[in-house]
Amino acid sequence: MADILLLHPGVMGTSIGAALRSAGHQVFWLPGSRSEATRQRAESQDLVALDTLETGSDKADFVLSICPPASAMSVAREVHATGIDTIFVDCNAIAPSAMAEIASMLGNSVLDGCIVGPPARRPDETRLYVSGPHA
Repeated sequence: MADILLLHPGVMGTSIGAALRSAGHQVFWLPGSRSEATRQRAESQDLVALDTLETGSDKADFVLSICPPASAMSVAREVHATGIDTIFVDCNAIAPSAMAEIASMLGNSVLDGCIVGPPARRPDETRLYVSGPHA
């Protein structure tokens, strides 16, 4: 099973994290500047808190970015600044030009993801589609 760093466990991210946990994966998250509501969501699904993005990058096989579209670029920049050399999956509803910029910044380890459906609370209701060289 894979170790996955989830950036960030909002309502959708937490539901995806919970689905990954139920499939046997270990899911990490960064409590840093997150809200109390986010902390409660992550803890309720047994997501493992880590201190820093660098620690997460050392432990993770994949990094999933699930955040509001307006934050996608800043999350990618934070990841880039750490020098993470793992597969980065941007699961946000962003323009192709923004995805191209993220791919250019992070290199060949980037996958373009798309979540279709509501938060993943029931089986077969939500889909994650991924494309890219390592999909």
